[in-house]
Amino acid sequence: LNPLDGLRGPGDIEFETTITPTWMVRADYGFSYSSATFSDVNLQVVWDPNVDNDIYSRSVPAGNDHGGIWSPYIVTPAGVAGSRTDIFEKPDEWTDGRIGVRLQALVGAGLASLNFLYGRDINPLYTATPGVPPIFYEVDGTRLVHLTYDAFFHIRKMIGGMYSRELGFIPRIGGISSPIFRLEWAYFWDSTFANLAGQLETHDDRRIAASLDFALPIRWLNPRQTFKINAQYYLRNISDMEGGWENRIVGTEGAGPFIQKYNQFSAFTVSTNYWASRLTPSLAWTHDWSNESYFVKPSIKYTPNAKWAYTLAAGFFGGNMLSRGLQIYSHKDFVSFKVQYKWG
Repeated sequence: LNPLDGLRGPGDIEFETTITPTWMVRADYGFSYSSATFSDVNLQVVWDPNVDNDIYSRSVPAGNDHGGIWSPYIVTPAGVAGSRTDIFEKPDEWTDGRIGVRLQALVGAGLASLNFLYGRDINPLYTATPGVPPIFYEVDGTRLVHLTYDAFFHIRKMIGGMYSRELGFIPRIGGISSPIFRLEWAYFWDSTFANLAGQLETHDDRRIAASLDFALPIRWLNPRQTFKINAQYYLRNISDMEGGWENRIVGTEGAGPFIQKYNQFSAFTVSTNYWASRLTPSLAWTHDWSNESYFVKPSIKYTPNAKWAYTLAAGFFGGNMLSRGLQIYSHKDFVSFKVQYKWG
């Protein structure tokens, strides 16, 4: 439901800093029903009645004049992708709202939910505007192509669910904590995509993701604290289309944002702390298996007190296939330094 601001590039992986604030109406209701199997049953309804025409998810656009230093390097048959001109067909205020419903309960030793979503997408779908020729420029021997796109927000219809629980049956050997397992799935039916010819197509979009959180002691690296590890795997499948990159379609999410019949991603993070939690090194790794590309981000955070925090980080992009997946940022390796101060 919440639009995301990704204009700072994929190097900013702190999700809470990318959520775009927007007002919504939310209602929660707790059921008194309880049994040996089900307890703490609650229903949540979120309604976004006034879809703001100017608040939607944004990713880094091509062209340094629009995308700044994070502008991706995308090579096309016509040249390197430059900035584009967008012609928006935006939702009507008060009539194109979004609604989300979640039914959640404790089921045995785990937490489960059933989710429903209906309404305008928070991401626009772009298709090349017919009849408008591209504009070409030569910059330092590189040919840039500037295109004009039609953009609209299609209807998104989803049913999904989540299940999470502690795997207490796994023995805690050598200080290893019981893993927390989480499974999520989503089924989007009659979703709108665009093929490479700019024609609209309708497909079902099926997604499933699993994650595992646990703590592992590695005493020769940290004799006092454990290493917190999170591993994730994500699979996305599009119905009624042929496999292979040559049959890719355009969606509203992801780098590119090209989508194949099967799309696989994994993520891995590990962190620990030293010096009474003042010093926290971490490593994050994301891999796009379908496009053979990756992003690695090591960082170290120093927190001298409850108010100040300093983080030194670096990011490295790579890939084996030109202009696919995260490879479009392969010339964006970076070093960053962040200072945080908390009031109160």
